[in-house]
Amino acid sequence: MQAMVPQFIDVEDKITPFLTMKQFFMFVVAGAMCAMLYPFLETTPWMVISAAIMGVSAAFGFIKINGRSFSTILFAWFKYIWNPHLYIYQRGFVVEKKETKQVIEEKKPIQERTSEERLEQIAHLLDARGKQ
Repeated sequence: MQAMVPQFIDVEDKITPFLTMKQFFMFVVAGAMCAMLYPFLETTPWMVISAAIMGVSAAFGFIKINGRSFSTILFAWFKYIWNPHLYIYQRGFVVEKKETKQVIEEKKPIQERTSEERLEQIAHLLDARGKQ
């Protein structure tokens, strides 16, 4: 009996042909932020700030790098920048050495040189592809 293995478990359900639920709510929140800023700003600054907010929302909703979401990549980048990367040499640090056994290498006998006749035979066999 074969067990049914679920496939495509990392694919999210889409509520529209191109938006998942998460992406939809990101755009709703971004749109609400833009709508809340409209009464407080003049038209030109509002358009610039709204474009930036919608761009960030699109980046978080659509960009994937190596199968990972933009928010995960951004979090990893901040963590990398925030943590110190200074390595200092410590003089008092000693590594214990284990005793090593001395291995005596056996001397291999020197092979005799192949004669010219034997080389010619080998060359003939190679040229004939092993047929004599």
